[in-house]
Amino acid sequence: MVDCNLPIRAVLSAAFSVVICMTASMTGAEASDAPSPGAKVLGFIVSSMVWPDIERRMKAKEERSECPDGPVSTNRDNWQVQFPTDADRQRHLERCWDIQNRGPNCENVWLNPQLVKDPLPFREVRGRSAYGRNLDGTPDGRATDRTCPHEKFTGVDGTEAIDNQYYRFIGCHKSLLSLAEPPNNLVSIQKYALNRLVFEIAGVDDEQNDDSVIVKIYRSSDLLVVDSERKAVPWQTHHVTGGPLYELHGRIKNGTLETDPADVYWAATFSQERLAFIRGMTFHLKLSPDGMEGMRAGYIDLKQLWEIYSHMGVTTGQLFYASAPAAYEAMHRLADGYKDPKSGVCTALSSAVKFSFVRAYVIHPQP
Repeated sequence: MVDCNLPIRAVLSAAFSVVICMTASMTGAEASDAPSPGAKVLGFIVSSMVWPDIERRMKAKEERSECPDGPVSTNRDNWQVQFPTDADRQRHLERCWDIQNRGPNCENVWLNPQLVKDPLPFREVRGRSAYGRNLDGTPDGRATDRTCPHEKFTGVDGTEAIDNQYYRFIGCHKSLLSLAEPPNNLVSIQKYALNRLVFEIAGVDDEQNDDSVIVKIYRSSDLLVVDSERKAVPWQTHHVTGGPLYELHGRIKNGTLETDPADVYWAATFSQERLAFIRGMTFHLKLSPDGMEGMRAGYIDLKQLWEIYSHMGVTTGQLFYASAPAAYEAMHRLADGYKDPKSGVCTALSSAVKFSFVRAYVIHPQP
């Protein structure tokens, strides 16, 4: 055997010796990461993405208990209170042209939300239960060196100490119920390639328990195939475009895929090329013979979230009918994660989204 500690000149005397030394010097971690000869690669295509709490409320008719004061007040609602008489409103429109331009010098509230304090309070979710996970590790939402104090939910399955401040923020916005309806989000996946995501799980030795797998996320160039009842068909074929968008490390425990935390950009809406920044994102997906289903958890970055809000607000005049100054104040007040070490202010909202997949054959492009 060649001594791998020989001087470099001696090692370079034979190419074969170099190969042997390189092989012998592999670390145990590198060797263990290599898939076993019998490892499988599993393919899946996203068939549904929903805010699970909105979907739950739609089915259970729980609107009043979650939002007892009603939905969020709109920009028009606040404009009418800010300018209470017909004469006040006429003067404002003659001066500033638009009800969105409510700043002291006619600034647009979507671009300058901090210049105006809405007269009507922001209405957030008051319910006690929500989907999600315990992301901060505390039983009561107390402040830590990484998180800010906040109220916890109880999981819909009875799990205690659930963090989902994004639902608390978004849950009383108008028009969300229609987005939670299964036909709508499925049609969006069919229509917009942004949402047709293929997951490929590599290095799977056992679909029930495997200490190390790699999850690669791609976009598909093929339409999602559905049956006569508009349900996604398992074992359909999908061609992926280019290389993976993300590569995550994970494991399978008792038939559930769990991925390590990662910072990723994710489609914020079904139809718009606006990407939310998800910090510390993890997947928790239960595998089945035809697919998998579960949760994406993580913290939504406020800066990127407001970029989406303000863009939609300026171009459409509203986003789920919320008013910009109140929404801006609320999302920062409710933020519970990724505390800035200097200011002590949290910069992200805990969140959870429900995903469903069907199994798929994944075809990669030729080199």
